[in-house]
Amino acid sequence: MGKRIIFMGVPAFGHTNPTLFLVKQLINNGHQVRYYSISNFRETLEHLGAEVICYNDKLDYFTVEQVNQPLHNQKNHLTILLSFISKAMDDIINTYLEDIRNYQPDIIVGDSLALWAPVIADRLEIPYVSSNTHFVFNEYTPSMMSIPVNYKSLLEIPEVLKNYKKIKKLGYPTKKLTDLVFTRTDCSIIVTTSKDFQPAGNTFGQNVHFVGPIIRESQTVLEKGDRPLIYIALGTVNNQAKEFYQQCFKALANENVTVILSVGNKTAIEDLGRIPDNFRVAHQVDQIAVLKIADVFLTHCGLNSTSEGLYYQIPLLLFPQTDEQSIVADQVLQLGAGLKLDNIESDTIAQGINRLLTESTYKKQAIKISQDFKASGGVTKAIEVILNNCR
Repeated sequence: MGKRIIFMGVPAFGHTNPTLFLVKQLINNGHQVRYYSISNFRETLEHLGAEVICYNDKLDYFTVEQVNQPLHNQKNHLTILLSFISKAMDDIINTYLEDIRNYQPDIIVGDSLALWAPVIADRLEIPYVSSNTHFVFNEYTPSMMSIPVNYKSLLEIPEVLKNYKKIKKLGYPTKKLTDLVFTRTDCSIIVTTSKDFQPAGNTFGQNVHFVGPIIRESQTVLEKGDRPLIYIALGTVNNQAKEFYQQCFKALANENVTVILSVGNKTAIEDLGRIPDNFRVAHQVDQIAVLKIADVFLTHCGLNSTSEGLYYQIPLLLFPQTDEQSIVADQVLQLGAGLKLDNIESDTIAQGINRLLTESTYKKQAIKISQDFKASGGVTKAIEVILNNCR
């Protein structure tokens, strides 16, 4: 008999997209899925067969744009995040608690940032599993040591503590502020990377299940042609980078390669100037279909894109835009599967692409990581964790 499964997401592409194939497979296996998300994802989720409840029917501040925009302002990331979460927790718990009680789910799967999900599960005595689409953290994770503490962030401590106390008062199980950063030890955690790719992966307990990347299916088949294929994409958020794209044109226009460049929906392609004959520029592409035939991937180092590239055994040219992406880039460098851009000068880009195409060690390491990812279990393992925790 199928289970009734609730997913509670957050308004971010990088947190939602990795769950889509998992949702599809659960539904294909005869389970009911209700997904609490935002209207940006409604059509995609309903197409998979999920019932969708949109937070932003009632919470007008709860959009992808509102959440991502503060990353560019002057406040510390943790300050922004806790302010958003504490406000959202109160509203969501009050709005949906009875609705979820009446639905009688067998389990709640909550995004790691959806701190309201475990609180609702605890109040209603429903089993809970956390979904982590980024690296997990504990006291042994070396990347935690690299997060800068500056004077501005110290000035924001009163605001951080105020929101932390509110989150604690609402019922999130925490004894100290770092509990909001470190991965929980009292529930099952699904992490969409492998233990070997995760920094300090061996230091996490048995409740943390490293299932590897959950890669969606793609029915699109692209023809590669005779020349090496270079794929360039900066993700779904920070992709308005006119100067960078123009440097890519200059770097590769006269090279014996084919280039697919994805610039996002907000970049005006006509403003980029003359596009070289060996470039195909689009607002969006089927990334999985492209990665299946690409030879080098120039990426912003989001964990999802990075994982997809390595899953398909592609050496990476790394161009991180945030602290979190820099942590991912460092892992790729440490494992020898890519090179990092020191700047965006055309010569630097061209040299990086050429090295990845001609020096076989990068390809060999990408293949090794791919094999590790595939051995981690993927969507089958994630489903097993969820069903084993159902009531």
